[in-house]
Amino acid sequence: MILAIDGVYDVMENKIEDKGRITIEDVGKATAELVWDCTGFPSGVYFIVIRWLGGSESIPVIIQ
Repeated sequence: MILAIDGVYDVMENKIEDKGRITIEDVGKATAELVWDCTGFPSGVYFIVIRWLGGSESIPVIIQ
């Protein structure tokens, strides 16, 4: 499966950042960790959207 990071969205579904500051770090054979450098963004709820052939997933992120 090929993953593509779409970007970061706010709760109003506005794309606020591309994938430039998001990295994927392999954790194990079938797991990975997304790391987003959210420096400069205010506190709130955001979503990192991942797409692949046939689907997508929104991963919630809370900045405190």
